[in-house]
Amino acid sequence: MDKPTPPRPARRRRHPLRRAAPLIFLGVIALLILRDRFPVIDDTVRGWLDPGAQRAIELCRDKALASARYPEFARLRRWGKVEKTPGGYVVRGVRLVEMDEDGGERSVGVICHIDAGGRLVKLHRELSLPAPAPTPQGPDGARPAD
Repeated sequence: MDKPTPPRPARRRRHPLRRAAPLIFLGVIALLILRDRFPVIDDTVRGWLDPGAQRAIELCRDKALASARYPEFARLRRWGKVEKTPGGYVVRGVRLVEMDEDGGERSVGVICHIDAGGRLVKLHRELSLPAPAPTPQGPDGARPAD
């Protein structure tokens, strides 16, 4: 005679979010890393979160390129960061590389002040001096005799 087996206790169902939580967490961390490494991703996220700040930084980049002595040979090296102020936005960290008078390149830092209406109030250019050429050194670190 077989004894009847008692019914199994009902399994507790896991909440579906509990299984997906580690993946969501990793996705958020990956997005934060990608925002830092790729300015296009940072611009996209900023456009979703604060469209006014995104318009301000785009305006600053456009005006920085237009302010170059030879705009057709200018390019952005750093895309900059935007900060909200009581009167609008300040964009710092835009780095522009432009052709200088001798045909070489120079780096120019740009700071833009933009009002709440999206108009450029002030564009400030800071010329960076080119890095000095490295001095030739021998294998022991000593400079060669002239």
